[in-house]
Amino acid sequence: QDGDYLLELSDEDGDGGDNEWFFLFLYQTGEDTSYPVESEDNNQPIQANVLEATEYSNSSGDYTLSYGLGFADPTVELDKGGKEVVTADEDWYAIEAFDDGYMVLCMNSSAFGSAITPDVAIIDPDGETVLAAAEGEEDEDPTAALENIEVSGGDTYYVKVNSPESAEGTAQEWYEFMLYVADFEIGSYGCPP
Repeated sequence: QDGDYLLELSDEDGDGGDNEWFFLFLYQTGEDTSYPVESEDNNQPIQANVLEATEYSNSSGDYTLSYGLGFADPTVELDKGGKEVVTADEDWYAIEAFDDGYMVLCMNSSAFGSAITPDVAIIDPDGETVLAAAEGEEDEDPTAALENIEVSGGDTYYVKVNSPESAEGTAQEWYEFMLYVADFEIGSYGCPP
């Protein structure tokens, strides 16, 4: 909406200091786009977050668009000796292909200030990896792009995101993606800003 806005940030005590900082990510588009935040536990296919797909059409045919936003949430447990054991986070998302066609996933993270560059893969209904990008490309826009994966209508496909072993679960360890499913080969597409 047009107008002037004022944004004021402070810590919970209202003071601040040299060792305190914020990460603020603002953007505005002409569309009403929001990224649904993952909900844990989604560490395996049976727990996958189901992506909401919005339907669109253009001169090439029909397509759906889904958004995802996730965070590195490593698991910390104690072994029998009392030593901390950290397991890297693995996030799963599910999408049903509405028709035979193609899928494109575009992910951004480190290019826009995230402290992680996760691995991302598309998994088919049989549990096989169709296409993967290992750790994306740091400081590249997009961080990772998996393009024109053939899909079968009615089948469920999965997006698997593995956070790096070094992730600590802090607020600056995030990723976002856009996932397209189309009944035509996708020649151009948008990525998360």
